[in-house]
Amino acid sequence: MNYIDFIYIALFAVLFKNKHTRLASSVFVFCYILFLVMHNLLPNGYTYVSSGTAHLIIFLSLIKSASKTYFLVSILSVCLILVNIQGYINYENYLPPDKYNDAYTVLLNAQLFLLYLRAGINGLIDRFNFKRDLVQFIADSNFEAIDKFIQSEKEAAKK
Repeated sequence: MNYIDFIYIALFAVLFKNKHTRLASSVFVFCYILFLVMHNLLPNGYTYVSSGTAHLIIFLSLIKSASKTYFLVSILSVCLILVNIQGYINYENYLPPDKYNDAYTVLLNAQLFLLYLRAGINGLIDRFNFKRDLVQFIADSNFEAIDKFIQSEKEAAKK
């Protein structure tokens, strides 16, 4: 394990905080740790097999989610499975893993970007839904401002 692995685990673990990405975050952290354990226990050639297995678990876990919110992330997991198959073929033919490393990094970063994008968009939507809490935070001693805000929200909802 090197520092890049810890960075990826930390970046996926940060997504635990958002309720919209909690499932994907837990699956990614579990599978990434499983991959690292298998990577340290198995010989070099099986690194690709263990990574492919981890991404198969990610794909099956995310594609079964009730909403199709993780559809692109799960499709990228299928692409990573194919990249791992190509990496194993390259390993068996004594070819350098440069293209594998580049493709794997790009696809893993794309998954991470899509999850952060989902967390950010839903975080903003949740923030807009809690306008009353923001007003209450700003004017917690001024209950008249809160009541006026509630009345204006009710009038806007009627229109």
